Amino acid sequence: MTDSYSSSAAQKSVMPRMALWTGLVVSAAANVVANAVGGWGMLVGAATGVLALACIAGLVVDHRNRRGA
Repeated sequence: MTDSYSSSAAQKSVMPRMALWTGLVVSAAANVVANAVGGWGMLVGAATGVLALACIAGLVVDHRNRRGA
């Protein structure tokens, strides 16, 4: 018999992790493109770099929370 509460809780915990991974991939790709363009791309590259670092920090926090639980 499956426990609908635990499967629902597991589903909810996967969504933020997937969003963080998606944000990391998109921001890293945008960072590479923006820095290759140059000019105003440097500012965009810096912003996307900060976003990528924030996603990495979120993934680290998520990993530590899962491991500690």
